[in-house]
Amino acid sequence: MEIKPVPESESITFVNRNLNEAILIVHSTIPDLNFESNKAIIGVDNPDPGEYRLHLEPGTHIITFKAEGYLPKKERFFIPARTHQEIRINIMRPEWLQRYMEGQGIENAVNCYYGIGESKKSQSDADARARKEFALSVEVRVKSVLEDEIQQKGRKLKEFTKYISKQISDLSLRGITITERWYEDLERTVLKVPIKETRYFSLIKIEKDKYERLVSDEIDRDLKIKEKEYEEEIALKRLNERKHREELQLKESEHEREKRKDRLKLEKKEHESEIKKDNFLQKLGNIKRRTAELYQQKGLFRDFLNETPPSKVITLRNGEIINGKHEISAGMGISPVTFESIFYGYRFGILEISGEFNLLNNKFDRQDLFLKIQLLPNTGELWKTSLSFGFVEYLNSIYKTNFNKLKPKYSPFLAMNVTVPTFYYSYFSFYGDARKIQVGINNYSLYKHFTDKIGFLLQIDYVYDKSFRNRFNDPMLFQAGVRFKATKNLAFTLAYEKHEILTFTLNGIFSRR
Repeated sequence: MEIKPVPESESITFVNRNLNEAILIVHSTIPDLNFESNKAIIGVDNPDPGEYRLHLEPGTHIITFKAEGYLPKKERFFIPARTHQEIRINIMRPEWLQRYMEGQGIENAVNCYYGIGESKKSQSDADARARKEFALSVEVRVKSVLEDEIQQKGRKLKEFTKYISKQISDLSLRGITITERWYEDLERTVLKVPIKETRYFSLIKIEKDKYERLVSDEIDRDLKIKEKEYEEEIALKRLNERKHREELQLKESEHEREKRKDRLKLEKKEHESEIKKDNFLQKLGNIKRRTAELYQQKGLFRDFLNETPPSKVITLRNGEIINGKHEISAGMGISPVTFESIFYGYRFGILEISGEFNLLNNKFDRQDLFLKIQLLPNTGELWKTSLSFGFVEYLNSIYKTNFNKLKPKYSPFLAMNVTVPTFYYSYFSFYGDARKIQVGINNYSLYKHFTDKIGFLLQIDYVYDKSFRNRFNDPMLFQAGVRFKATKNLAFTLAYEKHEILTFTLNGIFSRR
């Protein structure tokens, strides 16, 4: 950068508002200048682009001007109080760049190795080009130094031909950094349209003696590593030769060893064959034993397995669909006597359509409409399983809500039950939809005495939807009861439901399948 004072004829009129300050006005064609002084800089104003006003203590200042991409420059000023000075800072190319632009080598090029990179893309691209130019300029000299070092070590040159070609490009730039960078904005005209572009320049420069010492040191280190690798290679060859001699000595008995190995392999195969045979016989015996146990259990529980599983626990409807073409049940509370629930179901094939209505204080409070498809119809040998899938439409608080404002909700559901005769003649049941999850058990522990005439019921509900909880807002409900089967198509149940009421439910099946 070049610093020149502004002639008085071009100076601006400036009023110093603080009598204890000196002012230095800087007009710059270089953007984003920074300033440092040996004395305090009170403040810096930048009223217009390219103009800076430095408020200084009166006296002599040595001010350093800095900007990214330009070498910093110091200048001495003496400014008394109540006065000001003006200077102008212009871009001035470094000497190496000016000579490069004029097609000349850099100053003292005979004593230096150098490379200059130029790019319109970026400074890093200019750096890469400078390294490439530098490597080309020193490649011949690096090869010469490398060959001298190898010969001094007493090695034949041909032993290291591959090493030389591999190392030259790496050694050329090892330990070398960019010496100086520069960029400048230029403007050119294309089809009468001014176009601005930035050009980047990078310089690598190092004295020849210094560079050759650096390369020599690097080569010496690399050759030491190479010699160590060479010695290790010789040692490895000797080791392999010794192993080869040992192998030759053992070759005479190799045939006997192979024969022994073959004999051992044959014995091993025979032994493994015997083990596989024993394992197969053991597995076959286990299968026969489990089959016999299964048939024994099926015989033991034949009557129970032939029974039709119940389609519900207390309020839980499991994976069974109704056992007749029609099914009706009605529940009522005991003390006080109230109507609690009404259920009707209709079945055709594996499809069931049903509805359940719950009452509160003898008024309709909740409604569930089910469409159920049975996927597994009580399938299995001993643990028979039924699985159903469907959709439910449900309403709540019916008697409290205007009919026109009732908004039904819908949810898919999954239901199943598993027959487990070995657990005291039991049926385990599950039901789940968007409102709740229910699990339960129908237990006929007195089956040997009363067949399926008396069943004990236990049901656990977890209710997500608060509007379907009991009046105590309990999320978890434990319900229990006893079912009595009067006839094949008629049963009644006594149960404690919802932590609040003892109910009596009568259930009738019509046109049993």
